[in-house]
Amino acid sequence: MPTLPPGLSPGTIPYTGGGTDTAAVRLAGYAVAMRAAGLEPHTIEGGFRSEAAHEAVRRLLDQSALSAALLVSNNLMMLGALKAVREAGLRMPDDLAIVGIGDPEWAALVDPPLTMMAMPVRGMPLDAMELLLQRVLRSRDSPRRIIHPMELRVRASHTRFPA
Repeated sequence: MPTLPPGLSPGTIPYTGGGTDTAAVRLAGYAVAMRAAGLEPHTIEGGFRSEAAHEAVRRLLDQSALSAALLVSNNLMMLGALKAVREAGLRMPDDLAIVGIGDPEWAALVDPPLTMMAMPVRGMPLDAMELLLQRVLRSRDSPRRIIHPMELRVRASHTRFPA
């Protein structure tokens, strides 16, 4: 096992999220994936905002409760998490692997570029409009749920922790 930098501990991959129905769905998926990998889920409330995520990640680092990886639930929270990581003097991916959900243009521009789970932002509003029109035109009476698959965009922020 590698020697971890100060502020990091071995163990699970914490997930920072919270505050919305979307966050609850993402949290459920995270928990299923962690258990499938034989790991216990560890979630921290990040309020779905930059400031709250910054404080949550900073607390994890202060308590040496952050493992060598972190999953961040949205773009705003990623900004806060990155700020806390930078303030702690940690480097991605050497000290900490980070993966986020969403994929803003800036994710590919930071150093190192961030690995992200990208949502189909063009297809989602088209499907939403189709559902709305079906409802307005009464061509569909029952609710319909559409689940859009995400695309993993692998970049340098997540490479394997060095041995």
